Amino acid sequence: MFRDMRRFKQQLSEQECVDVLTHAPRGVLAYMEKTDTHMLFL
Repeated sequence: MFRDMRRFKQQLSEQECVDVLTHAPRGVLAYMEKTDTHMLFL
């Protein structure tokens, strides 16, 4: 579904993503599909 990140050394693990989403009061979550780029502002 998603292609590999070009800068794979900067990629967060799944647990790090969960920690950010559950503990951060605000932030930006972005991901890119083959056809579009999507952003979610928290």
